[in-house]
Amino acid sequence: MYRAAIGDINTLSTPDMYKRWVGGVLPELTRPASLAGRVLLARMLGSKCLPEIAIESSGKPYFTRADLPQFSISHSGNRVMVLLSSCGAAGCDIEVLRPRRNILSIAQRYFSQREYEWLLQHQDSTQQQHAFWRLWTAREALLKQRSGSVWQMSSLELDPGSLSVLPLYLHCYEDNGLAIAVCGENPEIATLTAVCYGDESAYL
Repeated sequence: MYRAAIGDINTLSTPDMYKRWVGGVLPELTRPASLAGRVLLARMLGSKCLPEIAIESSGKPYFTRADLPQFSISHSGNRVMVLLSSCGAAGCDIEVLRPRRNILSIAQRYFSQREYEWLLQHQDSTQQQHAFWRLWTAREALLKQRSGSVWQMSSLELDPGSLSVLPLYLHCYEDNGLAIAVCGENPEIATLTAVCYGDESAYL
C-alpha cells in the first residue's frame, strides 16, 4: 500500500538519468532536487516515461490519471525521498540531522506549548536537536498529507510522545543521518522503511 525510496540528488538529476527514466531533454532552470524527484518517481513506477503530473492550488503535485498512486516528495541536503500511496493521500518529509541555531525560539514560534515543553525536557544538545527534527518532520509530513504548506505549521498540535494524529497515522524514524516522517490514512504506514538508491545500478 505504501512504498518509499531515498536517492542521491547528484546521481538522479543528470541528463542521462532524466532521459532514461523520464524521457526528453533535461529542462532548463529546474532545480536538481526537482529533477531527481521526478526521476526517482519514474523509477519507482517502473516507467520509462513519467505520467502527466498536475499541481493542486496548494502546490501539491499529483498524477492526472486516477488509477495511479498518490505521491509525496521531499528533499534535504543531497537526498530526495518519494512516497507512493495506493490508499489515499500521504505525505513525507526528510531532514538531514544537523545542528540548527535557535531551535528553541523556532519551536516556541511554530510548535504548540506542549511540544515546546517536551523539547525543553531534552537537556543534552544532541538529543534536543534530534527531538526538534522529529517534531519538524512529523509536522511537515502531516501538512503535506493535508495539502497544506509550511506557513500553516503553527496551527498544528501533536502529542510529542506518541505523535498521535488520529484518524491519520504518523511514522517517524532516523536512518543514515536523516530524520524521516511519513503520514497516511492506513496504519500499515507505521511499518514503512525506505529503499535507498545509491547509484544507477540500484533497483527496486
